[in-house]
Order: sequence, then structure tokens, then C-alpha cells
Amino acid sequence: MNFQLNIKMKVISKQILNRISGSSSHTQRINLIRSEFIGTRKRKGSGRLCIPLDEKWVLKIARNEKGLAQNLFEAECYKYSSTYEKRYLAKVKDWCGDGTWLIQQRVKPFSYEKGQRLRDQLLQQPAFADMVDKLEIHHCDIDQIGIIGKQYKIFDYGLSISIARTYYHF
Repeated sequence: MNFQLNIKMKVISKQILNRISGSSSHTQRINLIRSEFIGTRKRKGSGRLCIPLDEKWVLKIARNEKGLAQNLFEAECYKYSSTYEKRYLAKVKDWCGDGTWLIQQRVKPFSYEKGQRLRDQLLQQPAFADMVDKLEIHHCDIDQIGIIGKQYKIFDYGLSISIARTYYHF
């Protein structure tokens, strides 16, 4: 796929993504990200870095093995979801086949407390609860909710039940 996204007068190209994918270790990947995205605000989770590319997209970079697993799960979860299910999931535009990186729709997040309240309200809807169970998204990820337009979107749904058991011992 050929694409370019402007990042504060910097362009991310397939060449940069290939360099990220070709990193021989997680440490090398993180150091490359730091050098390529100097001055760009990054959100850091236990498994991934999230870098805003522009107003519409973010780049999620795996920091370790659980980040690789989460990127792959998120990509496949979106790819194989129904139209109904995709209403609630932030769109995945592209990803590396080994889970090194993923480009996802940027969502305006709610506070943690509001996300928890929305999660509880949404899980009371049988169709939404069935979707979460079918996709095997761990319930603690569902409070990562934001909004695009007027639609609620889960933007961090890479934690499946099996990934939680493997890496987080839930």
C-alpha cells in the first residue's frame, strides 16, 4: 500500500514503516521511534506506544511481545467484524503482518471515569454485550471509549481474553 500522512510537516512513508518493522529488537524499534518522532506527543501503555500522525490517524507501535499480540488482535478483530460491530470499533487502516505497527482512526477519548460509565451502559445492551463476547474483547479494555462525530468508539480493543491470560494473568 502506498500512502503518506503528514505529521507536523513530516511525512510518514512506507520506508519508515519498513524500518520500524525491520528492527531487530523492541529496544531498537523504540529508539527508532524516538528519533523519527522527536517532539511528537506519545501515549505509552504497557505494550504499545501510540503516536498521533495527524487529526485522523494514530500509529500504534509494539513495545514488547504483548504489544505485538495486541496489534495483531486489534487488526484482525476489526478486519473480521461485521458492519454492526465496526460501528463501535475505531477503524484500522493498515498494519504490519507481524504486529510491529498498526495505523488506526484517531478518536477523541473520554475521561477514564466517563469511559467506565459508558462501558457499563453499553454492556447492558444485549447486542453490544454479545458483540464483546463474540469478539472476545476483555471487559477492562472497553472503557477506552471516545467519540468520532456522534458515534461512540472503542479505540483500544487489542486486549483479548487470551492475551489477558497470557501476558497479564487476569
